[in-house]
Amino acid sequence: ARRVREDVEAFLRRRRESISPRGAELLRKLGSDQARRFLRRAESRLARGGTVDGGWILSAKSDDAAASDMELRRLEPPLRCVADELALSSHAVKRLSSLTPANQRRVASRWDEPLFLDGMRNPEAILVQAFKKKTPDRIMNFLLLNSSERLLEPELVEALRGVAGTYDKAGIDALRRYDAATQRHAAAALATVDFTGIADPGSWAAKHLAKGTLL
Repeated sequence: ARRVREDVEAFLRRRRESISPRGAELLRKLGSDQARRFLRRAESRLARGGTVDGGWILSAKSDDAAASDMELRRLEPPLRCVADELALSSHAVKRLSSLTPANQRRVASRWDEPLFLDGMRNPEAILVQAFKKKTPDRIMNFLLLNSSERLLEPELVEALRGVAGTYDKAGIDALRRYDAATQRHAAAALATVDFTGIADPGSWAAKHLAKGTLL
């Protein structure tokens, strides 16, 4: 509890110009667990370029804090990892838990694609808008932000995420153009590659797929 209080005070010092005395007082009054989860949520918003000010704190409800470990356990393991990394709120996790297990895994894979969330300041807003849709198909279409592009296969997403490096959009888009079977074969092949010295694994994989030297 003492560590949480110290973290709250450190956060308020860093944000003293944007958080009003009333907002600071409200944050200080939260219980340790609730305060810890609010801080996680706030730091996540800031990391993605969002804003955290006194107005956000004053308007926040209890289920706007980052989901607890118990709440996260309602999700399929792949989506649980994504939700935890993004510090999604209790409210968002509750909505996601209403999806079928298969659809949870689809969302997890899509949101975990390299570059997919880059520049997205508020993933929660996508969830709010998605669950306003009237049918499961429209909800999923919004969550996946479907366009005409093919989704990366989950096995390929996992393989790419397992490699340290940066990614170029052109390389990822090139990988999307391959059919599901080819993507899965590529994922298996990537597990045997030594990526030492390879800065962009996605573009490297796309180039060798095009040459026929990866599979």
